[in-house]
Amino acid sequence: MGVQEFTEAWKKGQKVNDTVVQKMFEGYVSLGKFLTGADGLVNMQQLEQPEARLQATEAFYKPLTEYAASFWGASTTDADKMNELAFRTFGFDYNLVKETIEKQKQNVNALELISTLQRDSPAFGYFQRRNQHDAAKLKITDNDAEETIKYTKAEGKVDKAKLTVDEIADLLSEYLKEGVISARFLRDKRYAENRTATTN
Repeated sequence: MGVQEFTEAWKKGQKVNDTVVQKMFEGYVSLGKFLTGADGLVNMQQLEQPEARLQATEAFYKPLTEYAASFWGASTTDADKMNELAFRTFGFDYNLVKETIEKQKQNVNALELISTLQRDSPAFGYFQRRNQHDAAKLKITDNDAEETIKYTKAEGKVDKAKLTVDEIADLLSEYLKEGVISARFLRDKRYAENRTATTN
């Protein structure tokens, strides 16, 4: 256990999260293929029709369920179980995709669809954090405080005696994301040295 293990788990979690988002874009590509006519052009006007919206939803959702089954090592073909696996992976289910496409109709576009699903999902952010920060946090203990301070170059900025495991994980995550532990990040942190001096 330690900083190296945290860093490896954090980076693996970042790859998982990046893959989840990539799979959402693959779902949109699948939706586009469904809407592509014989002339090779995408016809978004088809989404004015309820049946087409339903088929577009299925086209978008299918690559997500396939990835989820692969990610969790499942061999089920049961639709309810596949939907549950997709929810556990992406943080939203078929119904949210369907509702979103129903609202957007022919105005659906990749960025709007995906950002709406992420925003309206009851669990997308939670799962993103679970995949990366929380999984990595399991690799450290409060005995890793001194190593964390050195690794993040926070000597003289952080009181190691005040750090909890959660705060060690937050410091490491911040450093891995930003490449620095800034005064702004430390502002109002109970473990910050010279808290009144951290104003940048």
